[in-house]
Amino acid sequence: MYAEDCTGCELCVQACPVQAAGDSGRKAINLAPRVPLVDTARSNVAFFQTLPVNDRSRVDFESVRGTQFLLPLFEFSGACAGCGETPYLKVLSQLFGDRLMVANATGCSSIYGGNLPTTP
Repeated sequence: MYAEDCTGCELCVQACPVQAAGDSGRKAINLAPRVPLVDTARSNVAFFQTLPVNDRSRVDFESVRGTQFLLPLFEFSGACAGCGETPYLKVLSQLFGDRLMVANATGCSSIYGGNLPTTP
């Protein structure tokens, strides 16, 4: 995760079902002030970006686990904090790649998925 992209909505903390080991008051994921963590997060992202992209022909499409090794074509949604629609679109882009075509009523998806300057 890019530290600069955190909106501070705390939905990840509220949705996390795992309690931290040895501390009943904390969960496995918690929010902290962002500024002290940005430099460490940037070095982690720099390492992550050096990893090679998996070859689609060698990925196991039979399981959800296997599809998560595919490059998502929809990484940064630009949608509202906590939007539940965007994770599904990320998985669909992993499964179908550039062959994916989605048609639905207007709303958030027409905003972040539209072609500029035709975005409503």
